[in-house]
Amino acid sequence: MVVDQATGPIDTNVNRGRRRPQAPEEYLICSSQKIRNDSFTSFDTLGLVIILGVGALMIIVSYTLEYIIHRIQIRRNFGTYERLEWITNETLQMKRLAHEEAG
Repeated sequence: MVVDQATGPIDTNVNRGRRRPQAPEEYLICSSQKIRNDSFTSFDTLGLVIILGVGALMIIVSYTLEYIIHRIQIRRNFGTYERLEWITNETLQMKRLAHEEAG
């Protein structure tokens, strides 16, 4: 729509109400109009890279931290009961048990 206004309408009947700029100020206003072009798109590459980088870092830290803590607990024989309870009371495990009881 913006390009139609800047290049002029296709219908010639609409052009009757238009006039050329008379004063230099009017000409400056007409010549300073910007036209949006649909051929190009602008987006913030740095923002996109930061969001993807931070997201990937969070995923990597999550998996790595879980693995490291699990290995430390096994090696030191610490929290064996808590670890087994965590595995047993996991959401999918609880759903499986509920469905087995339902028959």
